[in-house]
Amino acid sequence: DVDIAAKLQRKSVAMVRVLEKYGGPVKAGKAVMSLYGVDCGPVRPPLAPMTAAEVAALHAELKVLEVLNS
Repeated sequence: DVDIAAKLQRKSVAMVRVLEKYGGPVKAGKAVMSLYGVDCGPVRPPLAPMTAAEVAALHAELKVLEVLNS
């Protein structure tokens, strides 16, 4: 179904843009995994971990995109 595929592709592009806004797939990706209860450990230097406020903002943006279960 081309329409569904296009809608999901737009959603994935929007999600990647949000992840980039919060430090990219490593930094933001670890935070997203923690939102699902999966501890992937800290980010490696020279990256700094996200603050609680950043994680909350990331979570809020992903909820708007409807890509999180909670």
